[in-house]
Amino acid sequence: MDLLSVFFPPQCVNCGKWGAWLCLKCLKQVKPSLPECYVCRRLSFNYLTHESCLSFQNPVEQALVLYRYNKITANLMWKFKGDGSYRLARFIVNTLIQPFEEDIKPLLSASCLVPISSHKSRYSSRGFSQMSLLSYELIKAFKFSTDNIFSNLLISTRSEHQAKLSRQDRVNEKNKFVLNPNADFFKIGNCKKIVIFDDVMSTGTTINDAATLLKKEMPNVSITALVLFRGKPYWK
Repeated sequence: MDLLSVFFPPQCVNCGKWGAWLCLKCLKQVKPSLPECYVCRRLSFNYLTHESCLSFQNPVEQALVLYRYNKITANLMWKFKGDGSYRLARFIVNTLIQPFEEDIKPLLSASCLVPISSHKSRYSSRGFSQMSLLSYELIKAFKFSTDNIFSNLLISTRSEHQAKLSRQDRVNEKNKFVLNPNADFFKIGNCKKIVIFDDVMSTGTTINDAATLLKKEMPNVSITALVLFRGKPYWK
C-alpha cells in the first residue's frame, strides 16, 4: 500500500466500505464476460468476430470484452470519470485488467493502441481523458512502449453524453469521430495492427465508427478491440 492510501484510504464505490475502490464482496459481483462475437453476440472462440458478421460496417476482427456491465461497474466508471484518480486507474488496470494478461498481451503485441477519445467539452470540464489515462497505466503494467499509444488520433464529435441517448439513438448516430489533422500519420501508417480501447460497449457503434474511419485511411490494417465492460446480450 502506498503512503497516499494510508492517509487517504480509498472507499468502495458501491457500498462505501473503506480500504479499496471495490471491497471483496462487491468485487465478487463483477463477472467476466463470455467469449462472444461482438456483432451477433453469440459465443465465439477467443472473442473472434464470426466471418459472416464481418463487413465494412462491422470491421473489428476480434473484440475482447472483459466484464459484464452492471450497477457496480457503472459506479466504478462514474467515480473514475469524476475525479480522474491515478490510483483508481491503477486499481482498474491491476485488479480488473491484469487477470486477462495472457489474452491481452498477444492482442497488444506489435500493435498500435488507439483509445476512444472524450469530446473536447468533457475533456475541458474533467481535465483529462479517462481512456488515455487507462492506456498509459495499461502499457506501463504490461511493459509495452508508450510510443505505441496514439491517444490524440481520434477526435470525438459527440457533444451529448452517450448515457443520455436511447439505444435506438446510439444505433442511428453517425460520424462520431474525425481524424486529428495534427496526428503523426507517418508513424501511424507503419501500424499493421490497431487495437481500439474503450471502457463500455453497448451497441458497438462507437467501436465500429472508429474502426471504419481508420480503415478508410489504412485499408490493409487489422483492427481489434479491447473493451472493459458490456451489458448482457440484447435479444429481440
